[in-house]
Amino acid sequence: MKKSITSLFLMLACVFGAQAQTESYPFDAADVDANGWLWFDTAEKIEKYVGVSKDGKLDPNGKIFQMITTSTAAEAEEPFNTTFASDTITGFANEENKDLLKKGAIVLNGASQNGKYDDGGAVLINLPSCKEMHMFLSCKASAWVYLSGTNDAKTDTSAYNVVYKPLKTELMPGMAWYNPLFTGLDNPFEWTSLETLNDMGASEFTLASKEPVYALLQSAGTEPVYIHGIKVVTEGTTGINDITADAISFDGKNISLSAAAEINVYNLSGALVASEYASSMNLSNLTKGVYMVKVGNATQKVVIK
Repeated sequence: MKKSITSLFLMLACVFGAQAQTESYPFDAADVDANGWLWFDTAEKIEKYVGVSKDGKLDPNGKIFQMITTSTAAEAEEPFNTTFASDTITGFANEENKDLLKKGAIVLNGASQNGKYDDGGAVLINLPSCKEMHMFLSCKASAWVYLSGTNDAKTDTSAYNVVYKPLKTELMPGMAWYNPLFTGLDNPFEWTSLETLNDMGASEFTLASKEPVYALLQSAGTEPVYIHGIKVVTEGTTGINDITADAISFDGKNISLSAAAEINVYNLSGALVASEYASSMNLSNLTKGVYMVKVGNATQKVVIK
């Protein structure tokens, strides 16, 4: 029996190792479409990846998407007075693009003005690295947003590096216009290559990173902005994929890592029984037995007694 179990784990390790080389998303392969997009179209995916930021700050051990509710536009109506996620809410699409209409989104509540202030609802995005980032958005009318980021999880969001903000145009003395990211005529809008943005050359910072990177997308218009989907490709050279089995510690109940990563736990049949993006994970709720822990390219056998 012992030989059979050992052989099974060697086989699983080979399978998991092959998957780790081909999967480049921070999301489970079963949750993205054939093109790598994660859509917020099921309650299960929202529960798995979307949480609420505590005190408006990033939790590096928290979920990938951490929502922030800030001041709202006076004319905003329920349920848009708070940032929220729903798999049933329908976005917007113009007549030409009605076949692209999406259901399910993270909805960022409106700001106090269009373009001038970044005081609308926001979402923090907690990534192990970033090679590419694209978003699929919609809005009832024109959409204004701010996008910023940092490599330091302890940095206050007010000190994040701005990589995109509405371009200001002086119409006349004392009167300015802020260009929206897209208008209602462009619904829905695919925002591509966010990792290359650098505030039109004003910043040396970009979201492209081989190390953990944290982004903040904030509404800056009076109409709520809908985030229907996101595509992220992580760097293959990230430390998460370089983790060795020796770096995965297990004390009989808890898995511990040196840094936050996607932890996947499989039973002897190869079925995924637990998954979490964190630097530690408690397995005491699992049935006693033998399991395979996979983190990046590393796999390790653990026994729960």
